Amino acid sequence: MSNNNKKGFIEEIGESVVPIVVVIVAVILLYVLQAAVNVLNFLSENPWVGWLIVGFLFIVGVLYLLSKFGIIFTNRVRYVVRDDFLEKFPTEVGESYREAIANYNHGQERSCSVMMRRTLEVAIAIRFKKAGLENLIRGKNLPKRIELAKQEHFISSSIANRLNQLKWIGDLGAHDYKVKIVKEDLEKGLQTLRIALEHMFHEEDFQTQK
Repeated sequence: MSNNNKKGFIEEIGESVVPIVVVIVAVILLYVLQAAVNVLNFLSENPWVGWLIVGFLFIVGVLYLLSKFGIIFTNRVRYVVRDDFLEKFPTEVGESYREAIANYNHGQERSCSVMMRRTLEVAIAIRFKKAGLENLIRGKNLPKRIELAKQEHFISSSIANRLNQLKWIGDLGAHDYKVKIVKEDLEKGLQTLRIALEHMFHEEDFQTQK
């Protein structure tokens, strides 16, 4: 606080009140000091209380660090993968998707990413075959097949963009050992894949394998 501020404060409360304020502050400090002395005396006579407090603070600190790193007390709700919607899809598609689910549930993130990509490949191949357009995708890579599926209106443009990301995650899982695939990536991929499958096989003629 500058001298001007101090002067303004003193002028505001009045110089006659300053001694009273000083006395009040001094009394408060004395009470605080006395309380600290009493606590120290109590702890010296009862050392177990001090150790109890130290132990409590240590436990609180450990719990804080564990929760901070998401090891305990995490607020993240476990993602539940559904498979009931697969009944209306071709058998090969359902089998591949269920294998991806099994990998996810067993913590096999890398395998799950590969099986999601595999499910997408199988679904596109069957969809074009059922439409009599299998020659259109023969010899094409997956990104081109996704683009052709969009052009044939089997999927929307927004879904096609997300499927390219899913394909990318599958490639990372299969070929890039430096990258760690996490469950959050897989959850988004499984959701995208489910929506894409429902778009591709929404018509009654394509609900069951023939």
